Amino acid sequence: VLAIRQASVALLIEDSNGLVLRALSTAKGQGPQDALAFIRRATDTSGVVVLDDNSLQDFETSDLQQLFNKNPVRSADTASTSEQLDWLFARFDATHALSLTIDPLRIAVLKMSATSTLSDEALRALQKTASGIANATIDGMD
Repeated sequence: VLAIRQASVALLIEDSNGLVLRALSTAKGQGPQDALAFIRRATDTSGVVVLDDNSLQDFETSDLQQLFNKNPVRSADTASTSEQLDWLFARFDATHALSLTIDPLRIAVLKMSATSTLSDEALRALQKTASGIANATIDGMD
């Protein structure tokens, strides 16, 4: 039974990695909405929300900007010394937050299932690609 369970977990991880690789290789578009669609496809999670200045009015955005500048991928499971992050995860019932842009601050929050097999490295790769997609329009506006 243990061997069957280990084989099934290995297949789940392989499927998740394949999903991430497909999403990374076919990433298209520009701007925050395209970044949102990309994250939804890559994580197979429909509950991804992009937060911007309007959604973050109750927060100290300068604190969040500093936190996400240091580490653009945040998890609710990781011990936090920031009230702002704790409140962000609690308010939006999220397990993960990925920074899309720092100025203006745009954050994608999502609630991944407990059975998700996406690794921290995969989430960092997704964040980098999503950030590039989100920044494409902003760079073009300057």
